[in-house]
Amino acid sequence: MARIALVIFDLVGGGGECVVVNLADTLAQLGHDIHLIVFRNLVNLELSNKYTFHTLTEKGKITGIKWFDRHIMAFRLKKLISRIETDGQKFNLIISNLMHTDAVVALAK
Repeated sequence: MARIALVIFDLVGGGGECVVVNLADTLAQLGHDIHLIVFRNLVNLELSNKYTFHTLTEKGKITGIKWFDRHIMAFRLKKLISRIETDGQKFNLIISNLMHTDAVVALAK
């Protein structure tokens, strides 16, 4: 079983967002430990209880894509990953699918 994080900006319901939710469902059904991480707590899609959902902002709070916002999100992501990994199991894979989320994931390393 692999521990996998899927990182996305929000889940407002576009095609990419649907793909990420479907991927989380499928990987969880295969027995993997899935963590779906969104930057903005905006969710218009139905989520499953097969995986763990995390958000880096409070509901209604908006984050942008500017340099400062990216560094704040990277700090929060790094902190979240560290907290999840306290059980000794590291993430085998972290997947992001947009340029903004890619940049934040890279900063969080």
